Amino acid sequence: MSPKGKRWKSSENKWDEIKKLLIANGGTQDESVSETSSEVWRIRIGKATFTLYSTGTIYSNPTLDSKVLQLRDQISDLLGPQFKETATQFVIGLDEAGKGEVLGYSVLAGVLYPSELSKTVEDIVGVADTKKRRETEYWDKLYIEIDSLKSKGLHFTTEKIPPRILDRFNVNKIMDLYYQKIITKLVRVCRNNNVQIILDDYGYGKSLSDFLSSLQKTAIKIKVESKADDNYLEAKLASIVAKREKEKIIQVINDEYGFDDCPVGSGNAGDKYTIAWLERWKKTGEPWPWFVKTSFSNIRKMDGLDEKVVKLEPPIREELMSEESLLLFREGKLTVESLRVTCPKCGGISKSAKIAFNADGNLEGRCIDCNEIIKDLDSFLRYYNGFVVPDSDVIRSGILSRDLSRGKFFENFTVLMHPIVLTECDPTPGGRAELGKIAKEASLGKINLQKITDTGDDSDTNDDKIVASARKYNAIMYSKDRGIYNNAIASNVFVLR
Repeated sequence: MSPKGKRWKSSENKWDEIKKLLIANGGTQDESVSETSSEVWRIRIGKATFTLYSTGTIYSNPTLDSKVLQLRDQISDLLGPQFKETATQFVIGLDEAGKGEVLGYSVLAGVLYPSELSKTVEDIVGVADTKKRRETEYWDKLYIEIDSLKSKGLHFTTEKIPPRILDRFNVNKIMDLYYQKIITKLVRVCRNNNVQIILDDYGYGKSLSDFLSSLQKTAIKIKVESKADDNYLEAKLASIVAKREKEKIIQVINDEYGFDDCPVGSGNAGDKYTIAWLERWKKTGEPWPWFVKTSFSNIRKMDGLDEKVVKLEPPIREELMSEESLLLFREGKLTVESLRVTCPKCGGISKSAKIAFNADGNLEGRCIDCNEIIKDLDSFLRYYNGFVVPDSDVIRSGILSRDLSRGKFFENFTVLMHPIVLTECDPTPGGRAELGKIAKEASLGKINLQKITDTGDDSDTNDDKIVASARKYNAIMYSKDRGIYNNAIASNVFVLR
């Protein structure tokens, strides 16, 4: 039993039995509990305290006392498992944070781990409650412990839905698309169909339902339940990963946009600090910053808008994908080597596309053959892949930082920095400045920024190493260098130029 705090959920018919067990082992009841308190009883054993709340939750504070730890084991045996057990070899849990908050991203998370790791996971996250307000440091500390389990088979991934997307499109349908993307990543990592997927029932639609049905045909088990994070450990872990990512971004927003005497707060519409900050910002006369969800009723009221917001269908254009690529995606097998784009104008199927700034200063995609605009290419690539490896010319050109400052084409991509690219860019003032700008946008959550650690075969050229990393990490190659572009095409890696 872990020396951390421990929480159980108990039916009322077990309360007296647990109380008698504690008192029989030297416990004394604290008579100071008032009738108006949410506590039913509080029993002390040395420095340890067991508290029963009217909700049926029993909480034991952190302790190293071996006797108390043994009592915890007895209570666990008496009450049975706190989470529903899974009979599969692996489990995948999914949950989100920030969906109902007026500021910041909605963060979706997925976790994958072998079932044999469940006891260790429960020891780490069992008492954490994502519905309670905590300082960012609390979630960071928990995250470090979770991250340490990667060496034992834990994998997790997150997707952030930007406020501007949540303002325009149906939230549940957007979540359907992003969950499908998360599941595809984790199923590819697992490479084992002896897995069960647990998803909280938020009201998902046909697109995700069809995808889950296709997975079930491969023997993968699917469960969709309300309050999944209360009943399944893997869903709770996903909830905590999502919560930490959301809180990390909110902290940066507070640092960047808070007034000296008025912090941004938690981002919750009911938070007095957030309400005060919104009122304060409105008085400045400045447009709402990018992280404010302007479709929320309290924001629209401040803006003097009464008409109902009509949300659109997400712009995920399935018809842009080749039939072969789409089939592989639905089976969870789509890779950067099999990704192909179909031009709606000329019908050409290609493993590359052009992007350039238009007259409005936004990046847009074009067909590599006929040069016609491919509408929504950014959302298409973000949804079906979402990873990109830029070369040194892309970084030094300032394309990425310019695009991210407007939050358009590459927003919400995972940008993978190769050591060779960093080495080539950092010594030059322009390159170093661009790397700093990109890092700043990453701290605000606009992109996920990661360093590639595998530098490849020493016998390869630098160009070969960069393209090989794109293939290995299943990422789109983005190059302004003709040699790297040709190398990527020859290596069957989807490439932007």
